[in-house]
Amino acid sequence: MKIGKLEITSGPNIPWYVATVFFIALGGWKGLFIWVAINIFFIGLALVVHKPLRDAVFNKAGR
Repeated sequence: MKIGKLEITSGPNIPWYVATVFFIALGGWKGLFIWVAINIFFIGLALVVHKPLRDAVFNKAGR
């Protein structure tokens, strides 16, 4: 999926899976919670900073 210059791939994101396993191995449930918090923060940051992405998400949600 392409929004403006930003391309979002829906395929397997290997580094993300590796990082997820690493955080869980490191801290168990606490590690998983921290990893989820980091992901939510960066998704939120992307929505705030990247205007075409923000418009696309909120226009779809608004309909």
